[in-house]
Amino acid sequence: MPKHPRLQCRNGTYYFRAKTPADISDSYGKQEETFSLRTKDPKEALRLVRIEAVRIDEKFEAHRQSHGTGRACAAAKRPAITIASVTSSRHRQSVIDAEFARRAETKRQVDADVDGFIAGGFVDHPRDERYYFLTQEGTWQDLLRYCFKVETKSRIDFLQRSISIGDCEAFLNMAGGNYAFARDLMLAEVEALETFLRNEPVARHEIDAEVIECPLISEAVANWVAEQSRDAWTEETRQSSEITLRDFIEIVGNKPIADYAKSDAREYKAVMLDLPPNLAKRRAFHGLSLREAAKKAKSEGLQTMRAKTVNKRIQTVSAFFNWACNHYDHLESNPLAGLAVKITNGTRNERDPFSIHELNTIFRSPIYTGCASETHWKQPGDLVQKQSAKYWVPLIALFSGMRLGEIIQLRTDDIKTSADVFYFDIAPGGDKSVKTDSSKRKIPLHPMLKHVGFLDFVSDRKRQKSERLFPDYRRTSAKLSWSDAFSKHFRKFLEALKIKQSANCFHSFRHSFEDACRNSSVPADLMDALQGHAQQATLVVTRIDRLARSLRDLQNIVHDLKGRGVTLKGKSSALYVAHQSPAQATTVF
Repeated sequence: MPKHPRLQCRNGTYYFRAKTPADISDSYGKQEETFSLRTKDPKEALRLVRIEAVRIDEKFEAHRQSHGTGRACAAAKRPAITIASVTSSRHRQSVIDAEFARRAETKRQVDADVDGFIAGGFVDHPRDERYYFLTQEGTWQDLLRYCFKVETKSRIDFLQRSISIGDCEAFLNMAGGNYAFARDLMLAEVEALETFLRNEPVARHEIDAEVIECPLISEAVANWVAEQSRDAWTEETRQSSEITLRDFIEIVGNKPIADYAKSDAREYKAVMLDLPPNLAKRRAFHGLSLREAAKKAKSEGLQTMRAKTVNKRIQTVSAFFNWACNHYDHLESNPLAGLAVKITNGTRNERDPFSIHELNTIFRSPIYTGCASETHWKQPGDLVQKQSAKYWVPLIALFSGMRLGEIIQLRTDDIKTSADVFYFDIAPGGDKSVKTDSSKRKIPLHPMLKHVGFLDFVSDRKRQKSERLFPDYRRTSAKLSWSDAFSKHFRKFLEALKIKQSANCFHSFRHSFEDACRNSSVPADLMDALQGHAQQATLVVTRIDRLARSLRDLQNIVHDLKGRGVTLKGKSSALYVAHQSPAQATTVF
């Protein structure tokens, strides 16, 4: 057991115990300070007891000064010394003393068993290029010093990273719950540890090894983000990618990029698989590291993130390493390659198409048959909202297969004509964006949309000098997303109709459209062209904007989709094919 007058061990757990000084024992309220250090590791206990000893001594001193007792009386004329300044200074010296003592003791052990040290004992041995270089060219003293150096850098990196995100929970007890004070203590520890780095002599072997040192992942990630943000990424993608890589670094450490192995990738994946969804919104997890949050969620049996979400994060980190392989000599392979979570049910089963019953329920709702008012769209009435996004957005999705964000961001001049064929022009520009390059496409306007007055609606918007088709819906500042606000409305809409299920949402319209194409034997490449999916082959339809003939062909294919029994009837303006009677009305879906 480590020797310290204020350290005790009870049932394997270490405790701090200090007797209250005699000069303040009458007014202090208790005869001793005792509490658990929450560790069973003797080395960690020795480090913590020194820190706590400084804090408790300052607590005793503060009591003296506030009550005018003991030594405080003699020092009454001296300027007041703050607990923060004294504790920070003493903590800095305590860290230096503890680190020096630890190194001296480790060196003594290595002196007695050099072979055991070379075999990997006594301290953590890094596994990087410099370490292997020193095993060939350096002495055991060089190796030990390098092990100390890596440990010190790792501790400094951890503290600085914690400070940058406001994570100072480990120091709050020492700081009496004061966050600013806790930060000062962390900075004091960083300063203390940096003195060891500054005072270490540089050996010739390390100078030689510097030549082959590669950049830290944090530096490489900054370069990656800067390059991708120039053209390829939206602001939302940049923010999401930075957060994902920040989490990766928190879990496996900020190391040279060549040092990451499959074990690091597996470790990251394991933590991701145990994390609950919407972690930032869960108060019970605030202040916990990702490792701690995963452990807590697993112990409580909480629901975890969907495999698709985990794969998205793995793919982001993997994309960085693929980029790094092409930009740095040191990295030979992507450690995350092949680690995606296997999803047996497939993406398609996560979001179902709307059933016949659900589609009939949607398009026979008060929004289409008549509602009480624009605000009270759930209640029947005489108003058909043909100037509202609530009316048109689901119809456009049903007859085009477009994504919600693509629809909401439409401008009035995005509805164009070529060789007498009207079409949606889906392309980036200004504040508009597309998901991928393959999302840029032309979608012929389905005749049903013409029939129910969509072109009249577009003309009305133009007469109102509105640049957007749906000006009431804007990008959200939080995610820079076009779809958030309408997505929330549509969820409430489905819930009000009592047809909301875990497997349906607005995206189900895309699956319904895809099913209609498949039922009509539409070739897969044309389906990809319509929905903006990446295509395996380059076909003439990918240049559909230049070829009026292809536009007409595509329109005919969409128009000829086989009916599946969905009847769309409106109160003021019937949503059925013109040549049919209301009793026979059946749309292409």
